[in-house]
Amino acid sequence: MNPKALYWIALGIFALALNSEYQKGNLPLAHQVAGRAEAVLCRMATRAEQSLAVARILTGRPEFRVDDQFVARQQAEVERVMAERQADLERAMALRQADLDRIQGRVERMHVVLDRAQLAKMRVLERTRFTMTDATNSRTIMVCPQTGARISVDAGADQSDADVDLDIEQ
Repeated sequence: MNPKALYWIALGIFALALNSEYQKGNLPLAHQVAGRAEAVLCRMATRAEQSLAVARILTGRPEFRVDDQFVARQQAEVERVMAERQADLERAMALRQADLDRIQGRVERMHVVLDRAQLAKMRVLERTRFTMTDATNSRTIMVCPQTGARISVDAGADQSDADVDLDIEQ
């Protein structure tokens, strides 16, 4: 076999594979291009029919007569194309709605996580509070937030001595 024959065989196999994928609906871009071309062709046919009808009216000549069956076929084709486009639009909207539902679920889960984190933060803040008792007394008692141990500190009026006496109570 010569290279030219191999080229044509490979091209034929590629065309068959591409056609198969197109028929299965696996090539959405190709379907969009074909649909767009079909819509443009329908618009052109409709404009041609309108131009033909105007020419018939202006000239009053019978050879420009528009066939009613032709008009009915064209109208049916336009309605079929419009129904396909509407179905495509509804499928796309359903996919978008499913995406929005998934995103909304993620947002709701994130709110749950944030609420849990906020509660954990509040619990930590509750544990880190400490209390001071009787400021007029010369001893100050503080409570450790993690262990709950009470620490008693002598708070004298003169801080220059730096003599601190700690008594730790459990």
